[in-house]
Amino acid sequence: MTIVWYLLNIYNKLLLKAVPFPLNIATFQFASGSFFITLSWLLNLHPKPRLSLQQCAKLLPLALIHVMGNAFTNMSLDRVVISFTHIIKAM
Repeated sequence: MTIVWYLLNIYNKLLLKAVPFPLNIATFQFASGSFFITLSWLLNLHPKPRLSLQQCAKLLPLALIHVMGNAFTNMSLDRVVISFTHIIKAM
């Protein structure tokens, strides 16, 4: 799994060099992920989560922080080398 993570980071960096729009790429990544998880729910490949409104309210700030983290990572990968981005993320 670690190898896949490295390969995807390298692919992301190459993509950002070819298409220098990090927020568009992050949006596309989230949209495609949402599409595939929705498809897996519709095809009953993965159970749908049953969440109350209180649980959704608690998860919303975490989801927003996750989206911001992904967007900032893509913006960083667009500007600096992969290793520097991940050193900063690890701090």
